[in-house]
Amino acid sequence: MKKRIKALLGRSAFATGLHRRALQNHATIVLFHRVDDRLAGDPISRTVAEFRAFCAFFKRHFEVIPLSELIARRSEGRDISRTLVITFDDG
Repeated sequence: MKKRIKALLGRSAFATGLHRRALQNHATIVLFHRVDDRLAGDPISRTVAEFRAFCAFFKRHFEVIPLSELIARRSEGRDISRTLVITFDDG
């Protein structure tokens, strides 16, 4: 039930544009463990289709940048509002 409520609130925030205010002066870092169609349903894996859906969402709502760019912007005092970095653990 909590997961459904969080999903509804998230969809509402992005549909209404409230996310822009909440993400002002903030960056988001997203961690994926692995993308593998053979492990569908595994809690730490995503299928290719799921990963593509996440990426489409990120592209619509964020400026996707490399981690090195985020670090540079922070070091230089530049705006990081609504930026997003995708990382994978284990390389």
